[in-house]
Amino acid sequence: MSRSGRVASFLALFALAMGCSPEPGTPAPAQPRPMTLAELCSDIAQFFTAQLSAAPVAPGSLSSLDGAINSAANCLIAQGETTVGEWSSHRDPTATDPTEGETGYQRRTVGADPVWMLDRGSPTGIVEFVTRVGDWNATLLVLEPATRNGILSNADTDAASRFLVETTTKLTALPNE
Repeated sequence: MSRSGRVASFLALFALAMGCSPEPGTPAPAQPRPMTLAELCSDIAQFFTAQLSAAPVAPGSLSSLDGAINSAANCLIAQGETTVGEWSSHRDPTATDPTEGETGYQRRTVGADPVWMLDRGSPTGIVEFVTRVGDWNATLLVLEPATRNGILSNADTDAASRFLVETTTKLTALPNE
């Protein structure tokens, strides 16, 4: 191939990589692929294992894990027969308060996104993290006694807040069906 041919090929590939169409009528880039509930629940189980040292855990859900996430998702994280965590999220452009008006939450931020944390304390040992990113509200519940030290450290609560925002941000990219 001549030098000018290689340059033309490179420019065409570069244009495609940058999202430009080399010819009129070329279809636009595809929509993001749907995320399955199994993928989401697996990510959450991985977070519980890697960050919170809550092992061994297994993901589950009240609905089929094979389905694509459209407007809501729920995952349960279990150690044997005991639920040690839960994820709940839903898309709703009108539900702008993820705390649903409940008081006692501590507000924190991850980048520009707010996260509210509520330590429900004894006897439940549940710490709740909630956020709103785009049109999605999401909640992450952690049963403290199931974690590495039986209590969440500041590093753990920071990690849970980041994970909540990052995962909810992924949901905002899903097709709106």
